[in-house]
Amino acid sequence: MFATNFTALDTHTRFTRGEDNLTVFSQSKTTSTGKAMTNSFCKTCGTLMFRAGEVAPGTKFMRGGIIDDHSLHNTVLKPGVEIFSEHRASWVEPVKGVDQAEGMGPFAPKKD
Repeated sequence: MFATNFTALDTHTRFTRGEDNLTVFSQSKTTSTGKAMTNSFCKTCGTLMFRAGEVAPGTKFMRGGIIDDHSLHNTVLKPGVEIFSEHRASWVEPVKGVDQAEGMGPFAPKKD
């Protein structure tokens, strides 16, 4: 239903351990853009660690749940935008002070 993700450029992302324990799955059939989305999972537990896609090359969309320093969630990882907000369940409130975008919002492919 929803996930907390943070976005980082590949140039600003590095693995300190565990990269060799990832498995990758890519498909384009269920994405809203029809472009490929690649999912990287932990081989040990199956947790989705991050996504990357053709729609935003050079960018990783990492799951907030993989961050175990909870103070970061209230500071540098505080949301800046909620995407696909038109699909929000009626009982989930928008994050106060955060931009609400339809679809992929600022991550949507640019139209020619």
